[in-house]
Amino acid sequence: MRCDEMLRDPACRKLVSEIAYALGFGDHAQLSRHYKAHFGLSPTEARERYLIERTAAAG
Repeated sequence: MRCDEMLRDPACRKLVSEIAYALGFGDHAQLSRHYKAHFGLSPTEARERYLIERTAAAG
């Protein structure tokens, strides 16, 4: 899923709503529901988890 790649990319500074619109979703809530159904957590939660994982790996 391209959204997941964007959330994992530390260079991607886009808001979840910007990612949603870039991928053709009508709003960020629609993307969030789809993402959570597929991955089990919201895009914001996923981004935070990836940040923590990157920080732990670098430390």
